Amino acid sequence: MLGFGAAWTDATVEAFDSLGAEAQEALLSELFGDEPDGIKIELTRHTAGQSDLTPADIGAYSYDDTDGDVGLEHFSLGQPGAKMVAWLQRMGNVSSAVGTNVTLLGSLWSPPLWMKHPLTNNLLEEYYDAYASYVVKYVGAFKDAGVTVDAVTLQNEPLHGEGDHHWT
Repeated sequence: MLGFGAAWTDATVEAFDSLGAEAQEALLSELFGDEPDGIKIELTRHTAGQSDLTPADIGAYSYDDTDGDVGLEHFSLGQPGAKMVAWLQRMGNVSSAVGTNVTLLGSLWSPPLWMKHPLTNNLLEEYYDAYASYVVKYVGAFKDAGVTVDAVTLQNEPLHGEGDHHWT
């Protein structure tokens, strides 16, 4: 067993962002600090890109929403990804300060919509390599920002769609 933990989603980020600076620091200490004040979380799963836990005001997004961009020239974490990274950096700083290493599991809910079949919602074979590159770019972008992703799930919601393109 690696440890006990929690999920870190866009909804988590939005809720925690709404707190004042002092409450944010207290919360991080309670989650990642030692007992008796902290619960010392050692495993955290975070969403990479949009999930069913993404608040409506953030909207539908992936790290590359440009149709057919197999070279991922338009890959970007965007504002939601940058906010996620900022919180994961803070989480890592607190856990390191108390001597805990947090294992970080990145959970990609779905490939970008343009990589999927419009009726079955399956990843199209022609985009297998592009999706593999997408995953590598996501892990690399987080690493470049100082956040080490220890493991990934390739797709959490196989039937996940967005907007008018939600296929069941």
